[in-house]
Amino acid sequence: MEKRERKMKLIRNVSWIFVANLIVSFTKWLLLVIIAKLLSPAEVGAYSLAFAIGAPITLFANMKLRSLYITERKNDFSDYNNSRKLLSLISIIVLTAIGFFIYPQYFYIILFVGLMKVFDLQSDLYYALPHKEENMSYIAKLLILKHIITLITFFVSLIMTENLVFSLITQLTIQILFFYLIEKKGIERNYEVNSKRFNFGKVKKVILLGLPLGFVQMIFSFNVFYPRYLLEFFESTEILGYFSAIAYILVVGNILMNAVSQNFLPYLSREVKINNYKKFKRVVFIDLSLFSLFLGVLLILFSYLFGEIFLSMFYGKEYAKFVDILILVSFSIAINFISMNFDTALLAMRFISIQPKISVFVLVVNLIIGYILIRNYGIYGATYTIIITNSLQLLLRILFVNQKLNSLMRYDQSI
Repeated sequence: MEKRERKMKLIRNVSWIFVANLIVSFTKWLLLVIIAKLLSPAEVGAYSLAFAIGAPITLFANMKLRSLYITERKNDFSDYNNSRKLLSLISIIVLTAIGFFIYPQYFYIILFVGLMKVFDLQSDLYYALPHKEENMSYIAKLLILKHIITLITFFVSLIMTENLVFSLITQLTIQILFFYLIEKKGIERNYEVNSKRFNFGKVKKVILLGLPLGFVQMIFSFNVFYPRYLLEFFESTEILGYFSAIAYILVVGNILMNAVSQNFLPYLSREVKINNYKKFKRVVFIDLSLFSLFLGVLLILFSYLFGEIFLSMFYGKEYAKFVDILILVSFSIAINFISMNFDTALLAMRFISIQPKISVFVLVVNLIIGYILIRNYGIYGATYTIIITNSLQLLLRILFVNQKLNSLMRYDQSI
């Protein structure tokens, strides 16, 4: 009976978080659609460039502290919270410097998009408290409410002003208020939060633990957005706008699938702790992989059959001429859906040290192939680069998950 109840709880959690992240991903995509409809492709490109600059920095600062806290046996949330605050401050300083000195023409867009991502990090860590108790419905409701409110705020502001910077300021203001008045206050009321003073030794310990994961996330994000930097350099902000509007579906897909696979992290971590490696392998290699493959195939078929209609309807007729880019991006998303599961598996096994090595190897390949392909083939070269690097990353993750599992099983048999 207990086993059945646990299984039903897992299904409910997956359902809630899947629906929530589907809505979150949809609202993020709708935000880009709104910019494409009301403003020019160049402004879509500027927003996408800001997103591409902010993502690697804030993902490095993320360091998957939420996941580390969930798998932590000591329930000391304050050390993780203090670490988050320090890393967020450093992120803001770096984003400000990049915007001011390297991209002064896009300074305010880079700054406000970056600040929104920094506050997403604050929310994400607080979600660790209900996540650890496997109360995913609570997290889901917060995510849905926040993203619907911020989307409506941005939409109304952009219609009234037709000014991207002012609309971003309005959206950021609502996000900050939602974090302090609803998320932080509500979670602290329902879950025990120990507010301790900043202890540099403990914060340093948390950051050192998360450093490899932060590095991996930064490199992973850089690998995703690297083609955008080169497109803006070799082509134009307008071409970047066309590519980004279509390729943003990849970002949305990553958000969605990461949320689903992360929901299995406590479950997979528990299976490793009780040495149930066969079940762990079945869930990762068969159950999750088949589910991911199914979603990927559906997306590819949709792009092939309805891609042109989709682009014309939501972005505009000028975007429809790039329907073949949409189809190619769909293949990349399908590959990445499967890859996310093996990333979660590595984290559940605490095989953190291998992830920077995978990321660096993929980065080197990405830098070389991306430069050659984008310089010679432009927007198509950018798409081919994403497919190649995602495929390489998937193969390496499968290889090392299998290697680590075999090592754990041999050790278990020897004792």
